[in-house]
Amino acid sequence: MNYLRLYFLLYNVLLEKVDNYMRSLNILLDGLFTNGSGFAEDNLRILSAIRNGEHKVQIRNRLSGHNPNPTLRLFESTHLETNDVYICNLMCSAIEARDDFRINIARTTFETDRLPKEWVTRLNAFDEIWVPSTFNAGVFRDAGVTAPIYVIPETIDFHIFDPEGDAWPLPTGGRFVFLSIFDWQVRKGFRELLQAYMEEFTARDNVALVVKTYDLTRHRDPVSELTKCMELFQRDDPPPVYVLNRSLQIHEIAALYRAANAFVLPTHGEGWGRPLFEAMAMGLPTVATDWGGQKDFMNETNSYLIPSALGPAKSEFSVFNGHLWAYPSISVLKQRLRQIYELPTEAMIRGQRARHDLLVHFNESVIEARIHDRLDALSARIEKGVTEQ
Repeated sequence: MNYLRLYFLLYNVLLEKVDNYMRSLNILLDGLFTNGSGFAEDNLRILSAIRNGEHKVQIRNRLSGHNPNPTLRLFESTHLETNDVYICNLMCSAIEARDDFRINIARTTFETDRLPKEWVTRLNAFDEIWVPSTFNAGVFRDAGVTAPIYVIPETIDFHIFDPEGDAWPLPTGGRFVFLSIFDWQVRKGFRELLQAYMEEFTARDNVALVVKTYDLTRHRDPVSELTKCMELFQRDDPPPVYVLNRSLQIHEIAALYRAANAFVLPTHGEGWGRPLFEAMAMGLPTVATDWGGQKDFMNETNSYLIPSALGPAKSEFSVFNGHLWAYPSISVLKQRLRQIYELPTEAMIRGQRARHDLLVHFNESVIEARIHDRLDALSARIEKGVTEQ
């Protein structure tokens, strides 16, 4: 009987291996990988998930020039035996389905209450859409996207984004540090941030605001523009503001979070909100607007939400023309900053709860499982010769 049970066990293992082999896909992952953007970090996590699923993957890095990462260079040269699945992870304005692949997936996001009409046509050319948030799923459907939409949240390497480790040496002299990290654009709410901070605090308060920003377009001067904005709210005894205007490696970003006591981003709109996610993963009490993709992982028990009202988007980018986004309450933002500063123990407990929630619900294994579920379903479609739902 024992030999018979062993026989059936080995037989089932063999069937599973054959089944896994049959379900292996040839995948082209297209997008950014090396510029430190949210798209690039998301692509690295998707690449890791595909590799762990034993699929063959080739990457197409949209950034021209030499790729300094030897592992990524290997994936750039991977040979695909068949063109099974094409995953394009870019802004909607840059995505385009490929006729030479059996299944096309668009991985993308957006930050307002609607989509430009021409983007809807682009998206509907794909077999399915992967978005990071339920916010995006609703906006895309309301905009007229009829392709199947699946919510696959973003994740990070929690070993890198760990509260334990070296901290960035800030020149803040032991002050309570509010940190904000964002690409330089109006959507990130830097004007609201400066107004609330400079109206709520003075130099007599033991606080400092550290702004880490960077203009990916390299056409603007964030320091000059930030200084002009500060002058609008200038007072006789202003609290200190420090600006770090440069690109940082991911380990440096983690060190910067460790040097802070709280994180704040009164954004007008996010498709996901990666800096908010990172800050919470680092155990920081985190303040953000109560509208957008970040609502999937932020709530009143693990963060500090700012009530908001929708209004016309006023952006430097024409793609937002005619759209609505959120305007956070300045008065409540000021209250949240003061609350965190004066009740640091309560804030610390909320930050610890934030890290716990993310580790439970958004760790790499959880997100990889969602990706594997979709790839398994697509593999079954290919095996049956079905490329349309």
